[in-house]
Amino acid sequence: MITMRNNRGDTLIEVLLGVAIFSLVAVGALSIMNQGSMMAQRSLEMTQVRNQIDGQAEALRFLNARYIAKGASDGKWLAIQQYIKNAGLTTIKDIAGICPDVAPPGSFIINTAASVSLVRFDIIPDYFHSASTFSQLRIDPAYNIAWAEGVWIEGIAIPGSKYIDFYIRTCWDSLGQSVPSTLSTTVRLYDPKI
Repeated sequence: MITMRNNRGDTLIEVLLGVAIFSLVAVGALSIMNQGSMMAQRSLEMTQVRNQIDGQAEALRFLNARYIAKGASDGKWLAIQQYIKNAGLTTIKDIAGICPDVAPPGSFIINTAASVSLVRFDIIPDYFHSASTFSQLRIDPAYNIAWAEGVWIEGIAIPGSKYIDFYIRTCWDSLGQSVPSTLSTTVRLYDPKI
């Protein structure tokens, strides 16, 4: 004797509802994973840019300390002082909302890849570029600056004071952000010989 079991299949509506719920969960999970990846990328960019800023700050401190120790025989610090004096900056322009395509007037950069004896500063209008990934110095095989991508220094010497304020600035387009990312710091260096 054949017995009929109450085997009933899923209706089309139940299958579509199941697929829709699975799709929503999958899309939500992918969105969360994508946001996590973008946050990790931004964190890495910030770390790399902070390293560039710290390198520039340390190079400035080194040149200043060497000048104070050696005096007028160290022409590198004197060249920076003269460049800042000639630039005549009294304020720093706000860059909120857009990264500059050209180097701001009076800006320069220090080659941190050169050896201690070759540490030099470079005026950057000739090879300043907007950052392609994050703000960084691109160094060629001969340890010269090939490009300064979205990183620069501006200096302000206050007349009558014994210090110079250096504004180390960066700007780059970060992943998933509608406005450019910026990081900056200020280094105040005293010069008792001014």
